[in-house]
Amino acid sequence: MEKKRAMTTTTTRERLLNAGVEVYGNSGARAATVRAIEDHADLPHGTLRHHFGNQEGFLAALTQHLLLLDSPTGDEAPAQMVVRWLDEGRIATRARYELTLLGIRDERVGAMLREGRDTFVAALVSRGVAPARARLAVAALDGVVLDGLLRRDLGADPAPLLALLEHDEAPRSSDRGASHRLRHQGLEPRTR
Repeated sequence: MEKKRAMTTTTTRERLLNAGVEVYGNSGARAATVRAIEDHADLPHGTLRHHFGNQEGFLAALTQHLLLLDSPTGDEAPAQMVVRWLDEGRIATRARYELTLLGIRDERVGAMLREGRDTFVAALVSRGVAPARARLAVAALDGVVLDGLLRRDLGADPAPLLALLEHDEAPRSSDRGASHRLRHQGLEPRTR
């Protein structure tokens, strides 16, 4: 019985990271002060610095925490991940985008986020997708997710984008057959 209780106990460090996800995801980076995170975790002031050294150390740990939350669970397909990110994981997804914007200015956070993206690229490559196409697909999936968040659309469908991955070779503008197939699948706008 004691062992079961110990397994469900959340550590102070986890409480701070989960509070960071909530504050960043619900209120944004401007509101994510050390004090706000400690208050949200219902912990005394000074706890965050005790566990992470400073806000920079906390951001590094929070970035890693968010990347773990974003990771596929079990045999989760990319489309299922997108649905999870927009549904029960939407607060964490919003927090990740807040950190993505910080990562543009903060090289340490940016490097960790790039490493996380590269993990997704590698997963697609391991499924037979060409590396350049896999990198583009991950960037485009980010666009689908961001659009879903902006529109508050829990039903954002990544299927058209994922269908692009099924083609062995990227269509060339001179390849009328590929262009026609993409247009037919609703993946390419018609130009006149």
